[in-house]
Amino acid sequence: FLENGHEVLGFYHGYSNLQDYHPVSHRLLPDKHYRVFQEKDLRGLRNSRGIIIGTARANPGKTIKEKEDLADVEKTGKLRNVYSALVDLQVDALISIGGDDTLRTANLMVNYQKTLPAGSPHIRVIHLPKTIDNDYEGIDFTFGFFTAVDIMAKEVLNLRADALATSAYYIVETMGRKAGWLAYGTAIAGEANLVISVEDAKSEALTSNGTLDLAKLVDYIV
Repeated sequence: FLENGHEVLGFYHGYSNLQDYHPVSHRLLPDKHYRVFQEKDLRGLRNSRGIIIGTARANPGKTIKEKEDLADVEKTGKLRNVYSALVDLQVDALISIGGDDTLRTANLMVNYQKTLPAGSPHIRVIHLPKTIDNDYEGIDFTFGFFTAVDIMAKEVLNLRADALATSAYYIVETMGRKAGWLAYGTAIAGEANLVISVEDAKSEALTSNGTLDLAKLVDYIV
């Protein structure tokens, strides 16, 4: 974008400041709430760790549960703040990067704008699926997944070596939300002796009355 002459803004900590925007009491200020990227800011960024503009769990669309809620002034309050902030900054397009909630917010931003009066400023929305959980439908892999597997597999290999040396056992818990991709990827690459994913935990062999049975789980592990 910079090479094509576009100005690029990076908002600090996700939607945290955007959703609290107010034209008088909480205007968004450069270097405090967002940064204007220069070409030098991006040099070597691909191989650096962390997130230079931070991240957060802020979810401006959390109160919207169904399509009809987009017509509710109270439920769309934070979403409206995000839209107003972007319009105030004369932003033409929003690119969001994240997991399920961020994807949902991007979708809500598109649909929210459809409820606005004709002639209202339109902000294009693009979402990039980045999550270590790898739980998106419609694509093979999400970027972030392989990095997470690589890092955790190295730790599991270290624990495995220690377990062999000390005749010990280790139980490693991974993230992954409702999908077992991360657990299985880490277990295979880390040469674990056993892996149990959330899908496995729903099998009759490990549950009683529909819930995970710890006694069955212990027997399965041992």
